[in-house]
Amino acid sequence: MKSYEIELNGETIRLRLRSVDICEMEEKNKKSIIELMKDISQTTIIMFLMYMRRFEIPNYSKKDASELYDKFIDNEYSMQDVVFNVIYEGLVVSGVMTKGELLNVKEAMGVTQKKIQKTNKRMNISKIRTVLNILFMIGAVVSVILYFNLGENNRSLFLYVCGTSLFIKMVEVVFRFFR
Repeated sequence: MKSYEIELNGETIRLRLRSVDICEMEEKNKKSIIELMKDISQTTIIMFLMYMRRFEIPNYSKKDASELYDKFIDNEYSMQDVVFNVIYEGLVVSGVMTKGELLNVKEAMGVTQKKIQKTNKRMNISKIRTVLNILFMIGAVVSVILYFNLGENNRSLFLYVCGTSLFIKMVEVVFRFFR
């Protein structure tokens, strides 16, 4: 049976919604699968993950699905990423929607792969800036210590450390403009 596969923490997660699971979801919620797809809530996302994993693990529970959702979040997925890039992709493989319909839904909702990549780029720049700021602060503290502990004739080490710290800060300031 075909499934949507995604790597998460070195583990391959397989998702597929079987017709028996669709019927059970519709009966329990008194809504069609299409109506359930429109309901982007935490509860619905976890329900979809639970039923989509049951094709492979028959007794997959709501608790298991909640833990899977948390793994996605811990791996920097947003709620929107889980819906559009995990659940909806699984629904395409399951025959609930076509790839073209998924692309139309993503366009209508303003979700594109480029936007997701841009978010990851922002997070990377933010991490770089944080590291540069920490290095600058360490350099500044070391510079102050060297200034007061070295003799007046031997300040070259202080100048090198202080100059390097200021250069690091200037690089960090340049990264601010890459938002």
